[in-house]
Amino acid sequence: MPKEEISQEKIVKTGRMLEKAEDIVAIVFIVFLVIQCVYTVKDSINTHNDYKSSALVEAEVLEVFGYEKDEVIVKYEYEVDGKTYEMAVIRSNKNIKPGDKETIRVGKDGKKIFKYNSEPEGIWNDVMTDLGFVDVFGLVIGLMLVQNLDEKIDEGRRARGEIKGAEE
Repeated sequence: MPKEEISQEKIVKTGRMLEKAEDIVAIVFIVFLVIQCVYTVKDSINTHNDYKSSALVEAEVLEVFGYEKDEVIVKYEYEVDGKTYEMAVIRSNKNIKPGDKETIRVGKDGKKIFKYNSEPEGIWNDVMTDLGFVDVFGLVIGLMLVQNLDEKIDEGRRARGEIKGAEE
């Protein structure tokens, strides 16, 4: 395949554009992290509000399904404000059997069972989930983009060096 003639001006402009693109990628990555932190704080506040308007109740285990890996599905029967509710939730695979009594945290309306009975544990889980998965994904993508840009910038610098060498 014949080598295409590329003007010196085009090589220099491309090199400068790629150097600016690296800065833009860094700025976009920082904005991504800031937005993720804001989302995490918002999610933590929502979790706090959910826990604030919840109650601990005594529940009876009706059925246990699954026994897959470390989790089981547990069907509870409990009472909130004189109304009886039945609801199934995923729990860690401990020795739970039908007929057991457990203290669980439920929403004020009785239609939501919280995974954790304590608020700090629930908020900590939200924070670690939000920041952990999404930011690691963002970090990997950001590093891949920067690596690719570094390679392109090096190509542009080598091409400019060849042009300068040919002019002398």
